[in-house]
Amino acid sequence: IRQYRKLQEPNPPKSLQNIEEVREKFQKTQAYGLAKARFQFASELFGQLQSTWIIVWNILPKLWLFSGELLAYAGYGTEYEIIQSLIFTVIMTLMTYLISLPLNLYYTFVIEEQHGFNKMTVGLFFLDVIKGFLIAGVIGLPILALVLQIIQWTGDNFYFYVWVFMIIFNFILLTIYPTFIQPLFNKVEPLPDGELRENIEGLASRINFPLKKLYKIDG
Repeated sequence: IRQYRKLQEPNPPKSLQNIEEVREKFQKTQAYGLAKARFQFASELFGQLQSTWIIVWNILPKLWLFSGELLAYAGYGTEYEIIQSLIFTVIMTLMTYLISLPLNLYYTFVIEEQHGFNKMTVGLFFLDVIKGFLIAGVIGLPILALVLQIIQWTGDNFYFYVWVFMIIFNFILLTIYPTFIQPLFNKVEPLPDGELRENIEGLASRINFPLKKLYKIDG
């Protein structure tokens, strides 16, 4: 709310009012910030109502039982807890995403479009969604299964071993994401020679930052 009130101010700070470029962009920036803030108010209220609905109507236990029924239908018993957990996660993820889909579409194709920041088509939007779910399935589900297995192996001290495992996994993910995952969603190419590259390299040199590669992305 404090930020929203700040975004309603009609003029930039006094120290910046004499800079023509700032004055030209200030109102556009304020309008974009206000639009995003109003959207955030609405989306967070919606999220709170959704969470309340999930709790009041016991949605999670019902989804867990439904996952068990699907497992039994496939010929597996209740001892396959990890598989049931994966089924539960897939159903919960799909349900949550479908419920929030109208908000995601509105943010991308109304708010971002109105302020000139949207470079996405509807087809590309849903293609990215499909890619995201596939990556989550290929990487996320095995990782979740391994975490659950660690919990079963280590008993009461599971939190320490899960913590160690997640640190290792995050370092691996940070390494492979820019090279293998990010290019699936965006065009990534080396930043060409020019003033921008020279300035960035100069800054990195002055602060002893070990800059090895420099890319631009069509985000």
